Amino acid sequence: MTATVVAAGVPPVPSGVTAVAHVEVAVRAGATAGPARTTLRLRSASPLVLRRTGPGRLHLVSVGAGPLGGDDLCLRVRVGARARLAIIQVAAAVALPGPDGRPSRMRYEIELGEHASLRWEGEPTVAGAGCDHASELHVTAAASACLSWRDEVVCGRHGEPSGVVRSRVTVVRAGRPALRTDACLGDAGWHSPAVGGGARVAGTLLLLGAAAEQAAAVCSGHAAVLRPADGVAVVTALGAGHPQVRAVLEAAGG
Repeated sequence: MTATVVAAGVPPVPSGVTAVAHVEVAVRAGATAGPARTTLRLRSASPLVLRRTGPGRLHLVSVGAGPLGGDDLCLRVRVGARARLAIIQVAAAVALPGPDGRPSRMRYEIELGEHASLRWEGEPTVAGAGCDHASELHVTAAASACLSWRDEVVCGRHGEPSGVVRSRVTVVRAGRPALRTDACLGDAGWHSPAVGGGARVAGTLLLLGAAAEQAAAVCSGHAAVLRPADGVAVVTALGAGHPQVRAVLEAAGG
């Protein structure tokens, strides 16, 4: 199997900007006697910079602070039929307020073809004091596709109150709606026993396909596995510290 990489970068831009990073990976059959080709195309702009670090593996590097209030960022990933891709986030992101009080937003738009596989190893988003940040994940997947998507939020930096992170996840699988969730972390009601119960860290692991079927059962006062549809599993964990939450997600399959 041979690989072709096309990458383009754009000089750094100030905060309060709309930026898009795009990844497309496809496996194309070769001639009768030749090997298949895997084509990986990258296009990224600061503050979201993609770097290829191995076969079927990328690292996402955030250049500069943020997201800051007013930023509207988007990562688009398309994994074609039979292709495999892993994306590793290099470091945590700290959501901070901007100078004019506008919210920030980070969108992930994911498309998975037949028998495609994507693994997203995200690092935490830290809700800095005063931030108003939205995280949106939209997944469109074929029935045979596999996905492992880890998302973690830390409510506030050390010694500071938390800002607000609003999270939305939408999954369409095999052409039909499979999951829709909305959550608000770090707001006035977060510490209620009926919501966060005083937890400082929240983690979620979304699994589709074979990964969902193999998810380990996790059930305690602070973690649970939900299976809203066939081939879909959502692991949710709450804790006082990040290592505790990460350990639960990893034990469940992430």
